[in-house]
Order: sequence, then C-alpha cells, then structure tokens
Amino acid sequence: MNNERPKIKSITSFGELIDEFCMLGRGGWIFRGHSDRTWKLETSLTRHFRDISVNDKIKQSRREKHSIREFKQSAHLYLNKLPEDNDDLSWLALMQHYGTPTRMLDFTLVPTYALCFAVTDPRCDNNSKVCIHAIHLQSIKKHTKDIRRDKTKNAKDNPGIEEYKIGEENDLNFVGLYKSKYANDRQSAQRSVFLVPSKISLNVDEWLNEVKVKTQPITHNSYWVRYDIDIPRYDVIKGLTMIGIEPSLLYPGLIGVANSIKWRFYEVDKDLTADIETLPMYNSATSKDSRPCKYFSCKRGHEN
Repeated sequence: MNNERPKIKSITSFGELIDEFCMLGRGGWIFRGHSDRTWKLETSLTRHFRDISVNDKIKQSRREKHSIREFKQSAHLYLNKLPEDNDDLSWLALMQHYGTPTRMLDFTLVPTYALCFAVTDPRCDNNSKVCIHAIHLQSIKKHTKDIRRDKTKNAKDNPGIEEYKIGEENDLNFVGLYKSKYANDRQSAQRSVFLVPSKISLNVDEWLNEVKVKTQPITHNSYWVRYDIDIPRYDVIKGLTMIGIEPSLLYPGLIGVANSIKWRFYEVDKDLTADIETLPMYNSATSKDSRPCKYFSCKRGHEN
C-alpha cells in the first residue's frame, strides 16, 4: 500500500491542508482524528479485552452478546425511542455513545471535525503528535464485497446485520460501514459514521493494508492517508476557531459550551470587549443560521 503521510510543519502548510480536506470531504472519504499518531485504528472493545487479558475469542463473542442484552434490559427506562430488538448494530452504536466498549470504530464525514476531536482529547497537550486518518469509502466497500462474494449470494456493497454473526464465531474477515438509524443529537452534530469489523479480534490496520484498489485516481495514490499535524496544538486550535470549528459545534449542550470556554483560556491576552460586541451576531453554541460550513474554506450562509 502506498500510504502517503503529508506532514504539516508550519501554519502556511496548515492552510494548504485546509483546501485539501475540502476536496477529500466531498469525494467519499471518512476521517478519524488521533491525539497520538502512534495509536492504531482499533476499537474500544479490542483495547478493553486486551487490558483485562481476555484472549479467548469465544468468550469475547459471548460477552459482547450478553452486554447488548444487558443494555436492552435497562435502556427503556431512560430512552423514549429504541432500536428494533434484532438490530444489534444500532444497539452497539447507542451503547458506544453512552460509554460501553464496542466493536464500532467511529469516524466523521467532516475532516475539520476529526481535527477538532484530536486536539480536544484530554490526553492531548501542546507537544502531542496529532494525526488525521482519511479513508476512501468506495475502496473499502469494494474490498469487503469481494471477500464476502463466495459466502454471500448476491452480496451487497455493505454487509447486512446478520453477516456479522454477533455472539458467534465469524470465519470471514471484513470491515463494513454503518450509519446509525437512530442518531442522537451528538452523532447528528458530529456527522458520525462507523467502521465495523466482522470480528472483535480483527486487526483493522492490517486489514486495511490488504485492500486491493481498482478505483482510480485516488488522492496521493492511496485509499488511506494519514496526515501528521506537526504544529503546536495551540496553533491548531487557533486555526479551527478562526474558521468557526469548536467543541460547542460538535458536543450539544453544556459539555460543548464548557470545552469551548476551555479553548478561550489560550486567549488570556485578547481584548474581550470585541467578543462581547460581536456575540449577538455569531455564537456557534446557539446560532443555527450562522453555523459554519462543514468544510474549511466555505462561507457561511448569511455571507453569501
């Protein structure tokens, strides 16, 4: 695999990356931000089983199925709208939202949001080596369809729920795409999608390296690009803020407001009078009409 990794070494290069992300976002790519570029693309459930030294694949599958059943038993007490009982992927997406380790690997359709996630991560500091993974969707779908073709008659581009065999052993190694049917306010705001491995133990990094690409051309001649952001975290936050991307846009409610306020502490020398005077015109936490474009270099609607 030709995995190009453009490096950003100055604020000027950051501006160039903005334009490239605009192009990628409109071309069938998904994005995931990491606050540490040494991290692999692996699910929270994979990490959890490794941390507690559970390596038996049968036990892993049974525990995952039991966790879904246990969550279902209590969800109706707190939620008005629930997924269909046999829709395990929707249940897993819901469980992930509330903090349960799952096989779902969350991405976003918007590259600027992925960058915001990376620098908002509490483990990120000004010396963190942040990166963004960009994955070409059609290449992944084609590879997954080819793998399933011999086992699944008239295989569709994306696997059905039953093909994951949740709670059982799966003899196929594939990665599917899932977009929640019951998106909550946070998933909707974040434009979330999930990559879902067919097995809990499937190494997503290794699987991606085996993808055979027939769709051309692809940016940087690769279906998987890792952008290494080699500029200080503060400069990334400053750049994102200038284009209207901040936590209050991605995390509805006071959590987003609080994290946006946290970003303001980088601006202790700023003249706050200017902010107060312009506040009624634009506040990303409360204004829908002036919400910034989902890409970098686009004007907001009221500026057209």
